[in-house]
Amino acid sequence: MFVCLILAQAVALLAFLMPMAAAEQSPIVRAANLIRAHQAQDGAIAQDVLPAGATRVMPYFANFAALGLVAAYRDSGDSSYLEAARRWAGWYAAHQNPDGTVYDYTGAPGAWKPTGDYDSTDSYAATYLSLLLAIHRASPDLKWLDNKRASIEKAVDAIKLTLQPNGLTLAKPTYPVMYTMDNTETAQGLHAAASLAILLHLAPLQEETERLARRMETAVAHDLWDPSTESYLIGLQPDGYHARGFKAWYPDVMANLMAIAWLPGSDHNRALFARMKTLFADTLPERVASEQDLEHLDWWGWAAYGAHDVALLKQIRQRMAAFDSVQHAFYPATLGHLCRLMSIHLQSL
Repeated sequence: MFVCLILAQAVALLAFLMPMAAAEQSPIVRAANLIRAHQAQDGAIAQDVLPAGATRVMPYFANFAALGLVAAYRDSGDSSYLEAARRWAGWYAAHQNPDGTVYDYTGAPGAWKPTGDYDSTDSYAATYLSLLLAIHRASPDLKWLDNKRASIEKAVDAIKLTLQPNGLTLAKPTYPVMYTMDNTETAQGLHAAASLAILLHLAPLQEETERLARRMETAVAHDLWDPSTESYLIGLQPDGYHARGFKAWYPDVMANLMAIAWLPGSDHNRALFARMKTLFADTLPERVASEQDLEHLDWWGWAAYGAHDVALLKQIRQRMAAFDSVQHAFYPATLGHLCRLMSIHLQSL
């Protein structure tokens, strides 16, 4: 009876301490743990929490999720997060097509089936290259990186698959639109490829990708800028058609936030951001109550980072920190962005 009483007291104490322990975890770790709930043993990161009867693996979103896992490793020192990111990178490399592209997959772990299509070819490859660089910088391992040499070269080939004479890329061969979103991400990926090439002593690849990245950034600033709205276009078609919009959240506002976030910093973009904060203040949530709220905070946070708006980024991070105070299932990419934004050292801005 005494033993049972002691055991009951111990269980009660543990139950009391567990919520406290969870509360003491950083938002980065809490989000990363949720991302890992989406990862299969084979490394795939699915859109839904596993196990699931049927789900979808979308490499673009999984790359952002894995970037969040890298941020969690840097924040916590827990190597299991880095290993999870590496396992996803291995899955991506193993599923590259001969032209360097990667299909979306459906099904369940152990029985993934390619859809034969992808949302884009430029952004998938670019975010993968950014992920490889982030993994290496978090824990340098040239042997691991050298094993990814072929997949790096194939990812660059996937980007060049839709490269246009003006230096921009189409979303994919069957969708001839040069999107602002895709090209800001792709320029980042090309810069990452150049850094990876330096590490692997691939001078021709380094020279090529750095040149393509700079040309792409110049083309975004020139060809994808809309003087009539003083904002970035949604996209541009090879036939000259301009897809304009500066009202709706997606893709209008989001495309402009991404450009501010990831293009080289400039007075031009900081002025655009100041104007957007006035025009679209209603799209900046006061708290996280849904997937959409967190997505909006993610992209506003990235733009605040790109514009060096430390005060706003602090506010956004405070709102993000309580993301799991409501019962809601978040997508892994959204959580990945949270991890990265929460890990930024504000004094560096």
